[in-house]
Amino acid sequence: PRPSPTGGPTLRRATLRFGAESSMARGRVATSRRLLALAACLLAASALVPAQPRARRCPASRLSSSPSPTPPPSGWWRRAAFGAAEALGALSGASAGPGRAGPQRSWGRGEAVEALRSEYGEVPFFLSGDMDLSLWDEDCRFEDPFNAFVGAARFKRNADALSAWVDGAQLRITSWREEGSSVIVGWSFTSNLKLPWRPVLAAAAESIHVLDPDHNRIVEYKEVWRSDPWDVVRRLAVPGKPLARTGG
Repeated sequence: PRPSPTGGPTLRRATLRFGAESSMARGRVATSRRLLALAACLLAASALVPAQPRARRCPASRLSSSPSPTPPPSGWWRRAAFGAAEALGALSGASAGPGRAGPQRSWGRGEAVEALRSEYGEVPFFLSGDMDLSLWDEDCRFEDPFNAFVGAARFKRNADALSAWVDGAQLRITSWREEGSSVIVGWSFTSNLKLPWRPVLAAAAESIHVLDPDHNRIVEYKEVWRSDPWDVVRRLAVPGKPLARTGG
């Protein structure tokens, strides 16, 4: 009999084996991409806060009777989200955003409040990394439901990393008031993340900015979330629609 033009059963078996191996390789690549995307979600979810504090707390005289502070972070998933987020931020090599660096200086009270308004621009400082670092004490303490830490430079570094993943952020200021040494800003925001399924990152909170009465620099920043942190994280696994652009 004439030989098969396709090379016979041996060649067919080799072709099938090659196809199976190629399919497995593609599956491994897809899995790797999915893991990277999940890490990106964790970056957005943990938003801005590094490791468990050896925090230098502000003197009691600096604190106001503002809304009850965020309870200490709890739950392994919050700590895991933070750890993955900061590691990914470091690996991504995110470049520094357009922060306004300057020497630590003294501010007048009204001047500091107006400067703080500028921090909540079209895209707020915690999503863009665009901060006037002369307004923030270099040893400012930061806290949100995920973690707490000390250091304005570290906060900015995490915000710079987050900004690389945020697309079309929409901010709404819901309240603004002053209580003692604090300025309390209510806000909500929504944004898509630059991931294939376009998940929506959205949260609502009040941010408490405690000013040093001697220099009117921000020495403590606390986020008291109105959103459930777990709901914010869980929403990142759900495909979203691109948000409508606002403004002209």
